[in-house]
Amino acid sequence: MTNALLGQRLRQQRKKRGLTIEQLAEMIGLSKNYVSLIERGRKLPSMATLIKIVNSLHISADVLLCDEVESVNCVVDEELGSAYKGARTTSAQGGLCHT
Repeated sequence: MTNALLGQRLRQQRKKRGLTIEQLAEMIGLSKNYVSLIERGRKLPSMATLIKIVNSLHISADVLLCDEVESVNCVVDEELGSAYKGARTTSAQGGLCHT
């Protein structure tokens, strides 16, 4: 995830809702210049600002951060897969897990 990609997605979602930069800035309590910097990939919003943005646009954060969420899901899937294989091995060896 790059700042530019986050900014592009933010701009896309803002325009999809028919909002100007000025309107979004007013909704989240920031200057239009700062919102413009985020959209151009020059600034990365703080967590608090990101929450204000997604709440104002009525979207989930994963709409803007989908690459980050996918990465986490892959790691979790791998961890669960490993844990499952370990449980199956324990079961096959007469452990506490019975199938």
